[in-house]
Amino acid sequence: MNEKSNAHLELNDEEKLIEINSSYYIKKFNKMRDKNTKFSWNWASFIFNNLWFFYRKMYFVGTIIVSINIGLFFLGDPWGYVSDIIAVISGIGGNYLYMKHIEKEIDNTKDMTDFEKEEFIKNKAGTNIIAPICAFVLIFMVFAKIHGLY
Repeated sequence: MNEKSNAHLELNDEEKLIEINSSYYIKKFNKMRDKNTKFSWNWASFIFNNLWFFYRKMYFVGTIIVSINIGLFFLGDPWGYVSDIIAVISGIGGNYLYMKHIEKEIDNTKDMTDFEKEEFIKNKAGTNIIAPICAFVLIFMVFAKIHGLY
């Protein structure tokens, strides 16, 4: 297969993995690749940072951000400036982290049969609305417990 055909297959795999708003993300990814940059603004990752990462199935990053924010609460920065900085970093770097996440998932399919690849993509594709809801409830419960609300 020539390079152009291979790139087309990967683009289809990207679209399949992203599912929701794939045209937005494909454009952002291509622009970042063309400019060779890691920076691209994403309002959703800025506003919802850790919840957005969970929604886009980047559980590790979401968990890190939740852990940092909870840790900051105990260290005396209760959602203050450091959390604002995390939100800005999420807004600037969210698309890049998502692009790398999608590229990694595509790379994981390289040695799979077509059937295995389709099953893998089906399981990894799209978004997860349950994960950010669970994360939100967990965060709420931690802060409610800290403040003696239950």
